[in-house]
Amino acid sequence: MDAIFKNWTVIRIVKMIMGILVLYQSIVMESAMLIGLSILLCLIVLLNAECASGSCSTHYSSSKRRNSKR
Repeated sequence: MDAIFKNWTVIRIVKMIMGILVLYQSIVMESAMLIGLSILLCLIVLLNAECASGSCSTHYSSSKRRNSKR
């Protein structure tokens, strides 16, 4: 529940507004696929479950990077 109400940045608000606008437009167009995708987009933003938020990490170690330069 904390992920929904905390850490609302300007980018997250813009993404939510865009998701709502896409949802509205897809309802007007009566496109079931776009309605589903826009609901998914709104849920991702609402729950803050995306890699851009810093929750995803790569497992690329510095030793691999040094070995690849040789």
